[in-house]
Amino acid sequence: MQACRSSLALAITLLLSAALCGQASGQPASQPSAPPAVPASQPAAKPAIQPAEQIIISATKTPIPAEQVGSSVSLITDDDLERKQQPFIADQLRQTPSVDIVRSGGPGQATSIFTRGTDSDHTLVLIDGIVANDPSSPAGNFDFSNLTADDVDHIEVLRGPQGVLYGSNAVGGVINIVTKRGSGSPSGYILGEYGSYATQRQAAGVSGGNDFVNYSFSASNAHSQGFPAADRRDGNSFDDGYRNDTIAGRFGINLTKNLDVDFVFRTIDNKTDIADHGGPGGDDPSRNLDVHADFFRVAPHLVLWGGRYEQTLAVNYTQYTSRDNDAAFPSFNEGGTLQVDWQHNLKLCDNDTLVAGFNWQEEHFAARAIGATPAMPITFADTTSIYVEDQFNLFKCLFLTAGARYEDNSYAGVYTTYRFTGAYLFPETHTRLHSSLGTGFKQPTLFQLFSPYGSPTLMPEKSQGFDVGVQQALTKDNRLTVDATYFHNRITDLIEYNFATNKDENVDAASTRGWELSAAWKATDNLTIGMNYTYTDTSDLSTGQTLLRRPPEQASADIDYRFLN
Repeated sequence: MQACRSSLALAITLLLSAALCGQASGQPASQPSAPPAVPASQPAAKPAIQPAEQIIISATKTPIPAEQVGSSVSLITDDDLERKQQPFIADQLRQTPSVDIVRSGGPGQATSIFTRGTDSDHTLVLIDGIVANDPSSPAGNFDFSNLTADDVDHIEVLRGPQGVLYGSNAVGGVINIVTKRGSGSPSGYILGEYGSYATQRQAAGVSGGNDFVNYSFSASNAHSQGFPAADRRDGNSFDDGYRNDTIAGRFGINLTKNLDVDFVFRTIDNKTDIADHGGPGGDDPSRNLDVHADFFRVAPHLVLWGGRYEQTLAVNYTQYTSRDNDAAFPSFNEGGTLQVDWQHNLKLCDNDTLVAGFNWQEEHFAARAIGATPAMPITFADTTSIYVEDQFNLFKCLFLTAGARYEDNSYAGVYTTYRFTGAYLFPETHTRLHSSLGTGFKQPTLFQLFSPYGSPTLMPEKSQGFDVGVQQALTKDNRLTVDATYFHNRITDLIEYNFATNKDENVDAASTRGWELSAAWKATDNLTIGMNYTYTDTSDLSTGQTLLRRPPEQASADIDYRFLN
């Protein structure tokens, strides 16, 4: 019934918006819903709410102005990254609405992310389009402790179920991390830092480009002696240090005016000392976790018909190996994901763009026998998907999307998803309404299906969610804006570990709902002030208890002043 009421409410909202839009503008506009792949003959109209340079890609898999996005999304720009000077992505995300970062100890310790109260494995993480979630981990989540920000250009945080365009794992949202693309004359940088707990960081990079080729390469090292993850007051005194080495690069070639190829690679090597548990005796001076991760992408991109049709054939590969050097229970896991995504964008007319794609993915997992730890032979799972989404805009003020996905997994079977979004602009009052309704799912991992602690009969976790909000500029020059968004998610067939049976099982449903409030004020050309507040109400619908590690309230503030600007 909730889903029906949500769908009805969204439909009524969009119909009313269309009626109002017809009154606000007597003539249809020819403005495209997304910037074409080649420069347009006419400049785009100036947005009423946000600067034109704020472009969002993750919401539709095509670049569109942020004001036209119906989904709830936050953009962390290259300017934001430069101002904050935070070396790790996790710290850059801490001031994002509805994003909770949980780190189990000091620097380098396991770092999880909870989006809108969903589980830490319910957020899909992309690095330049590469699925970065760890297939060697039991739940398939992503550990943010290993990801540095040295070569990152911008980050998009897309909230709400995103199963249509991204398939499995996008239950709570998607974090899209885009690295820098080289341009201009060759340039480089080198940096060094030193701080508390003998923490050091060094990094260097070089980039450049011309009409034929572009390149960007970076390398960094960070290490620290850390401090005990288990409380010192319980007699734990061994420092839990870490070391991180990252090498990354992006290389592009323009073969013709219509054809270019993009290459991306990233290698991460991380070693972290970890404790056995909290409380007395939790320290283990000899235990550490070694994680090695490789990411690769090659993506030819073809543009035809004056930019009205384009296709990208992306081949992505992710490989993880992790070794827990625990004297009592050592373990060694390895996993990989090979993905082929063939996306087509067709501009049916100036205000209608169709996105369709085919996606094939093969995932593998293996656990080697070390001591008494149970072994799991290498196991594979294939997933085939097709997806389609239509982007439509009307009279420069109403922007709609509708999409669906069909996905067939070799073990979990067939699952379909849908998503609708809408945004409506009131240029006279600088007001933007935005809303979305969609579904998502998460296939069981190979560990959850076939390990000694899993079950081959597990079903996918499923989610349905909606949000509705308003963004308002309080000054004519848009220097002061506020945004308020209400969201609600319902997740069924959650996979949880049952300590009584020592097995992963599908359990009852959970719900998350709340408010996201944010404000941004550019007081002067040099002074910027930002504030965020999130209220989240979570519930295990079988017990009525709140979900663990989900704070009911989060708040942050940021004051930035630039000297000598």
